[in-house]
Amino acid sequence: MSREFFGRPAAVGIIVRDGDKILLVKRAKYWKAGEYCTPGGHVEAQETLRQAAQRELKEETGLDVNLDDLKFVHTSHLNSHPGIKDDPEYLDFHFEARVTS
Repeated sequence: MSREFFGRPAAVGIIVRDGDKILLVKRAKYWKAGEYCTPGGHVEAQETLRQAAQRELKEETGLDVNLDDLKFVHTSHLNSHPGIKDDPEYLDFHFEARVTS
């Protein structure tokens, strides 16, 4: 039996809580521009998921988080519109962050 494997882009999302509030950012451009979401983005080559989450949170919000303060909470497989170039399939990894600054 032969198996075929396909690469999937990976992304991270970071949940930052302040009491009963969750930090959201407004997407500026590209996919779903103008919509709100948790901070996050693509995992780059040679980067762990936690490193990607730390980097994306800093880039998008200016907030610092230690790698050890990122708690893995969820994985999702996003394939909302198969075959549509601008809506690709992703594996998303979500973390909850305890922000240090």
